Amino acid sequence: MCNMETIKECACKILNRDDLRYDSIKLCRLTAVATPAVCPEVIVEIKTEPKDGGYTVQGQISDGAQIYMELKGVLV
Repeated sequence: MCNMETIKECACKILNRDDLRYDSIKLCRLTAVATPAVCPEVIVEIKTEPKDGGYTVQGQISDGAQIYMELKGVLV
């Protein structure tokens, strides 16, 4: 859940909005556990596009070598 919130908050910052929430999630794949001991810094990649009063969002959390999470969904 923390990773989903990280992607949502980053998307909100990019879109200059603070009132968005997930409307639907099409893909949420956790591929590894990111802990501060193993991975003190992460890279969050976000792509957004306007869609029907909301935004599609594609996000990925990694450390450059390991992908920890992939997400595709809609924020409204």
